[in-house]
Amino acid sequence: MGGTAMARTRHRALPIAALLVTATAAVTTTAVPASAQTAPSASPTCHGPTCEGQDPRTTRCSADARSVFDEVFQGRVIRLRYSETCRAAWAQLWNGQPGDVATVRGDGGRFQLRVITTSDNVYTPMVNDMGVTAKACVRVLLDEKCTDSW
Repeated sequence: MGGTAMARTRHRALPIAALLVTATAAVTTTAVPASAQTAPSASPTCHGPTCEGQDPRTTRCSADARSVFDEVFQGRVIRLRYSETCRAAWAQLWNGQPGDVATVRGDGGRFQLRVITTSDNVYTPMVNDMGVTAKACVRVLLDEKCTDSW
């Protein structure tokens, strides 16, 4: 099977000290008046085709994003991210090296890419994922690995 759904990813257990701090904080927390609470985040600024080439963070599409598939390739993790609200997808690359290329590919040859220069974690601009499919890929030198399509 190609991609692994993120719902099946194992998570490490929190150290006992972290659980104690969390439990203590929960006990000592007091109610915050409604006027002092953070306002809900603003709506995304694009939808479907208007998200093509846009940044998922500045458009606020990352607010409801979920990881759909990921693949491990030569120590890197390439992840396909999807926003239901925006109906857009993008690739996220972890542990990359300078020169690696993260790409999100949509139907019909559409794609967006990001080349790693100094950072090892990057994400691409988005592609429209309304009524079509997309996949995330990482290219390391001449080798490439992609997630399943979503």
